[in-house]
Parts: sequence; structure tokens; C-alpha cells
Amino acid sequence: MFCESAPCVGESVSVVRGHCIWWYRASTGKWLAPSTDVELAAERLTLHLAPWISGTCNAHTDD
Repeated sequence: MFCESAPCVGESVSVVRGHCIWWYRASTGKWLAPSTDVELAAERLTLHLAPWISGTCNAHTDD
């Protein structure tokens, strides 16, 4: 995934087999959502990355 407002922050997301169903999982190991719910996975990933995105945006505005 790529955030245009924070180009130096990124995350790899994989689809892995969970208990009986496939899930989206972040490279950190965080289980995001069942593979049938891409919107929920993106929302949870955004929340997971929020501190880094915020820090990156603030660092760029201080320059």
C-alpha cells in the first residue's frame, strides 16, 4: 500500500490462510480483515500506520 501524503512510509500486505478462511495480514504480523473485506483491511491498516504517517507528515512540515 502507498500513501501519497507520506511517500516514505509503506507497508506490505499479504493474504494468508487463517482458521478456515483467507485473511489480509500486515508485514508486522497484524491480522487486518478477512480477504472478503478489503475496505476493512485498508481501514485497519491506516489506523495501524497512523502514528508513523503523522510523524512523517510533521517532519516534512518542520523543514
